[in-house]
Amino acid sequence: MIELFPRNAQTAVSGLEFPVQGLVTVLVAVHKPQVREALIATIETMEGFEVVGEASSEDEAVASARRLRPVLALVDEDLPSCCGAWTIQTLAEERLARGIVGIGLRGNGGIRARAAGADAYVQTGASTEELQQALRSAAAFSLPLPHLLR
Repeated sequence: MIELFPRNAQTAVSGLEFPVQGLVTVLVAVHKPQVREALIATIETMEGFEVVGEASSEDEAVASARRLRPVLALVDEDLPSCCGAWTIQTLAEERLARGIVGIGLRGNGGIRARAAGADAYVQTGASTEELQQALRSAAAFSLPLPHLLR
């Protein structure tokens, strides 16, 4: 299951150029190593995407995003110490990623992810196609408005 939140397109980082040609860079911030590794392997098979960083905690996710400035961040709602919602909110407020996709086990996790500033939410265990749709949608929502009109 995925949820898309196009309302966030208006609050995306519009001052940066989206890599229309080239790869969409992704930061994967997921607590459980085996889930994180599986997601990275899956994303690496998707045309147009490149995983540039990974994190297993909120602090690592924010620090990595500050350093790497990925186009997208895939953020686990169950990151340790607080919650993924704090990480999503921090990434959104500081504009550390142009698009943010929340991921988790709970079907209602999308509500928290949306409130925190995510562009999409996908449940852990979603199909490759659903994950790719969520990532592509978050990337599209984060495009500067003039690019959407072309």
